[in-house]
Amino acid sequence: VDTYAGTKGNQYDLMFIAKGGGSANKTFLYQQTKALLNTGSLESFLKEKIKTIGTSACPPYHLAIVIGGLSAELTLKTVKLASTKYLDDLPTTGDASGRAFRDLAWED
Repeated sequence: VDTYAGTKGNQYDLMFIAKGGGSANKTFLYQQTKALLNTGSLESFLKEKIKTIGTSACPPYHLAIVIGGLSAELTLKTVKLASTKYLDDLPTTGDASGRAFRDLAWED
């Protein structure tokens, strides 16, 4: 259970993630160099890593890929938020400030 107090007023938002029934959490953190960020290298890397996931988890499957982050902990928290559709309303373009965004072309 995660508790978020970023809402207005005197309330907390709680996120519950149910797990069980033979499911397996397949979370991976890869810390790579900036050279991986060119399109050819990134696509090849992702294809290779996604193939290793296998089918040991129970459906429905949720795949979230997060690139960047201030720390390993923040990156993994962002993965959790993305895989639970909490970040589905992110902008679809980046900007000069480095804001988070969804790349819809990669999602296809």
